[in-house]
Amino acid sequence: LNFGKGNHALVRDGEIRLCVSEGLGTFWLTPRLYELRTLLPELVVSMDSMSDQTRIQPGAHDVSVGFVRPTDPDAIVARLGYVHMMPFASEAYLRSRGNPKSLDDVFGHECVQQDAGGMSYDVLRLFLGSEAMTRLVRFKVSSSYSLFWAVASGLGIGAMPTYIRTISRKVIPVDLPVQLKFEIWVSYNRAARDSQPVRRTISWLRSCFDPHLY
Repeated sequence: LNFGKGNHALVRDGEIRLCVSEGLGTFWLTPRLYELRTLLPELVVSMDSMSDQTRIQPGAHDVSVGFVRPTDPDAIVARLGYVHMMPFASEAYLRSRGNPKSLDDVFGHECVQQDAGGMSYDVLRLFLGSEAMTRLVRFKVSSSYSLFWAVASGLGIGAMPTYIRTISRKVIPVDLPVQLKFEIWVSYNRAARDSQPVRRTISWLRSCFDPHLY
């Protein structure tokens, strides 16, 4: 790891660099970046949002957040919390196609899949099974943002984090008897453990996932 020349032990001088799972970065952390900017007024705040979990690891970034626990021996790793997942659909879709109450009721519906090998893909597969996915998936998108708008516009049922309801009322939870949760991990290089910008960033992240607030 090549740190910058300053005294903050950062990957790049004058910048705090975050790598975050694409959905969390887009919907949950981006609206809160102003808080981090207030904590680190002297630094540029840079955040990469990625669906590929294998790229979310310390090295090119100062702090990383994802759903796969890093195995890098140079990383300090801690659990930030959990994301709960369930299926959603738009009110217009449920009104026209019906509101499924069991997994058997899902057959005859259409599903939207985030085709990025990420968490939303895995959740839909766990809900439906691989064989049923082949029959029910009629739309595939590559990002969480596209998944949200595909579901919100009435294209079909899609698996999304429950926090999506705090962002928009355009989608409604589908009350199927399966809900899943995934661990959220934060990691950073142990060589930066005394870096004040890194410590402030970790503190900010913990506040963003405070279970008493959210």
